[in-house]
Formats: sequence, C-alpha cells, structure tokens
Amino acid sequence: MEGAVSAPRDAATGKPSDTVAAIERELASIWSVPDPSTGATKVRASTLNYVVATPPSELDTLREMTDNIAETHAGRVLLVWVDGRLEPWALWHEVSGVCRPSAGTSVCNDRVEIGFGAVAAERAASVVRSLVVPEVPVIAEVVAGAPSLLVYAVVEVADRVVVDSRRMRLGPIAELISRARGPLADRAWVRSFSWRELVARFFDEAPDLGHAIERVTIMRAKPRPGGADPSHLFLGWLASRLGWSELGRGGARRADGRAIAVSIEEAASAEPGDLVAISIEAGKGEQSVRCEVARKPDGDTSTRGSVHWSRSGGAGGPGGAGRASAHDMALGHHDETWVLVKAIEATEGDAVYKEAALTGAKWETWWEQT
Repeated sequence: MEGAVSAPRDAATGKPSDTVAAIERELASIWSVPDPSTGATKVRASTLNYVVATPPSELDTLREMTDNIAETHAGRVLLVWVDGRLEPWALWHEVSGVCRPSAGTSVCNDRVEIGFGAVAAERAASVVRSLVVPEVPVIAEVVAGAPSLLVYAVVEVADRVVVDSRRMRLGPIAELISRARGPLADRAWVRSFSWRELVARFFDEAPDLGHAIERVTIMRAKPRPGGADPSHLFLGWLASRLGWSELGRGGARRADGRAIAVSIEEAASAEPGDLVAISIEAGKGEQSVRCEVARKPDGDTSTRGSVHWSRSGGAGGPGGAGRASAHDMALGHHDETWVLVKAIEATEGDAVYKEAALTGAKWETWWEQT
C-alpha cells in the first residue's frame, strides 16, 4: 500500500474518554500534513465506516483485508478487541492512515485499532459511536471468537452487520438478528449463491414440482470447528421458501402435510464447510423427477471450479417436467475481499437470508436433539 503513515502507539489509560480524545488528536495530526510520500494535499475518502469485533488472533488478516477493501470502499476502519494482557479498565490504541495518489492529490482513509480491557469493553458502544464518521453507513463485522460483550456493542451501533456462518453457528446468528438494529449479511450466504441459483433452475419449467419434493440429499464437507453445517442454512432456505414444518433429523413436512426425507452426508475431499452435491427427488410414479448438482473433480482434489447439473424423469409431465437435461457449469470462486464487498452491497436478499438463517437455526437445534 502507498503512503502509509501512523501515529505512535499510545499507552493504556483508565478512561475511555481520554482514549477517544487522544485518537481524535492523532487523526487530526495525520490529516493536517501533506502525504509524506508525494507531498500532495490529502483528501479524505469516506464512503462507509467498517467496524470489526474480533479476537486478537485475526488482526493481521483483517489489516490486510481492510487495506484491500479500501481500494473500492475507502472510509474509516475500526478494529476492536478485548486484550487479556491489559488491566481490566485499560485501553490501548493505534491510529494509521493510507493514501493513494490521485489527480494531483492523495486520497486517504484511516484505521483505528483499539484493545479493551475486560471492564473497559463495557464502554465499547459509546467509544465506537464517538469515533465513526457521521453521515455515512456503519458496517460492522462480527468475527467468530469475539467476546459477546464486544459483539453486542458493535451491532448496537451498526446499520448493517456481516457474519460468516462457515465459522459461526446459526444459533448465535439468530440471536444477533434479534439484537441488531440493522439487517445481517453472511459471507457463507454469498459464497453459496450459485448453489441456490442452480437448485432453483430445477423447477424453472415445472414450478409446481417444488411443492412436491419427496427427498433431499446433501453432501458436504465436515463443518469447521465452531461453524454451522452448510446444509442447515441451505435447508433453512428451502424450508422457508416452500413452507416446510416439523424440521428435524431425517425429515421435514411439506406445506400439504406430506413427509420429506432429508439426509446429510459427509465428503472428505472438499474444504471444511463446502457444499459438494445436492440431490432432490420430486413427484411420484411416472411424474417423478430427479435433479442433482455436484462438484466435478479437477486434478487431484475436489475443487470449487465447476459442477455437473442434471435433471431427469417426469416422462409426460406437465410444464416441461419430462425434459431431461444435463450441463457442466462454472461454479466460480472469488477471494474474501470480493465476498465482503458483496456482503456489504447485496441488500436485495436480506429478507430471504433472515428467514433462511432463522429457519436453519431451528433445523440446527432439531438435528442435534433428535
């Protein structure tokens, strides 16, 4: 990154108000001088506030990611965590800025890092509220492993909250939905978009078959430790869209009262938390249809590069249900900066995600209890 500057690390104090005042002074000092790398006047880029509640172990990854996202969504970044090495009432902070030359000026954004002692964390919401740039959205990300006290503080301030159910279970996400004042977005939901789109295509020519599903089989890699089973979020999407009830291990019930068989199988060759194959059987007798989308092997490992999509059966069925077809399709892969940008920007699916996550959380509970 070009033109990085920082203020000196500040010693911890016992007053959050002192820390806020020190941070504001250091920000002012950064903006009051020209870009040291070019001598050009600095212009602040403020499209959003990005506030992250994180465990300390993720700080290096987040610093790199926030530098990357600033290329398209420059603004103020606040990284906050609870530091067990600090006295309970103490705070630690560091302020830095990154500038990029642009048409004779330097376009800059800043980053504030704050470590809270366990007691000082009770004031996190007021500290964050004092430091965000006004009149631009506050996007908060909750990283798995961040203390609940800090998480609740940042979601209280945020206009939009980002989570990742690959690393966080759906039960805690459902709790955040009830606490947050803004909508939630999920990185895992963004990554699995292609799977939902491909499954929806099964019923393009015969929509009624969506309400005649008899069996769903999902193959996925073993979830990450502490993460949600990706099949539960996917099943939450199906169930909330199609009006299923009585969710539990091995089954559910359709809107018309008929039982649906559900099975979840494990694949060893994919990355933890990845979907590998989805098979759906709908209708009965001569009208039955079998649909499947599955990853294709690529080289020595199962990759995210492409899938095989197939639909068969339903001879003589209405609305084109008897048309068999098969295609190889690109599944696509994007880095985590792209995923985060989509989680921030793609607001049109917020209501669908909320229903899917809440239903998936119920499925998660039922699956473990039955």
